[in-house]
Amino acid sequence: MENIVSDETSRLKESSIKTIGTLFKETETALTDFLFISSTDAQKDIENYKESHQTQLMKTKNQLLKQDFQEFSQEKSKEIDIEISQDIEGFLEEILSN
Repeated sequence: MENIVSDETSRLKESSIKTIGTLFKETETALTDFLFISSTDAQKDIENYKESHQTQLMKTKNQLLKQDFQEFSQEKSKEIDIEISQDIEGFLEEILSN
């Protein structure tokens, strides 16, 4: 009877060790998968943020370039208008004085 109890105890001990080993491996796999998914998600989030930020910078740059060109264009138009007005005044003075 003692042998039966001892054998049964040994079998239960081995079974428990295998079960604990299996649970450990399953837990390790689950944690590894979780870390992989988490790091992949974090990396995707970073890439999305980077793309969004770069897109916003490009929009802002284009807007500023366009705005600067518009201001430049307006300034040049004013300068040209002033020159034309001065030239016309000069021609009229010349014509009227003769």
